Amino acid sequence: GPVESNETNFRGYLEKEGQFNTEFKKRVFILAKNGNRWTMTYYEDEGQGRLGEKKGEIELKGTVTRGELDTDFNVASAERKFSLRGETAKDAQIWIDRIQIAISDNRADTLATVLKAGASFRGLLEKQGHFLNTGWKSRMFVLAEGEMKGEIQLKDAKLEIGKLFDFTVVATDKTYPLRANTDDMATQWKEKIQQAIDASSA
Repeated sequence: GPVESNETNFRGYLEKEGQFNTEFKKRVFILAKNGNRWTMTYYEDEGQGRLGEKKGEIELKGTVTRGELDTDFNVASAERKFSLRGETAKDAQIWIDRIQIAISDNRADTLATVLKAGASFRGLLEKQGHFLNTGWKSRMFVLAEGEMKGEIQLKDAKLEIGKLFDFTVVATDKTYPLRANTDDMATQWKEKIQQAIDASSA
């Protein structure tokens, strides 16, 4: 579980499944922000929270998915999928939340650069399936010229604000419940979508 925590440094124990040998080994994980980038490194455990040899690093630009057990989750990047296990379901949830924020923060850094260049607005949002019992899935959305590419027609649509980071785009054909990762991203998305709705419906 989390041993120590502050805004830019999060440290604790997780078990990690081996890449070739599938047994889980306990490692000390450190999720830290250096400059504008979050990194996640893991070390051998020397006991009493002391760090042993550095064993590796997880690239924080992929996705986080849940495992079969409520203590288990996966962090996938382009190179590799890491299977991790918290000491309790609550620990796992804390780590999942932190890692998702770090991944979205790392993306937000590149997103800000894209925006400054005057490009369209893009980023990850979670989208709920069409049937209400289906789960939320992360999808890349691109907002360009009044529509979300391949997804949502914004002409004559309405934007409804939900709780926390949730909001809904009510298009003429379908309703799309969406969710951002952070308050800041939700605010940016809502502003951009509203502007796009206004522009395409004018």
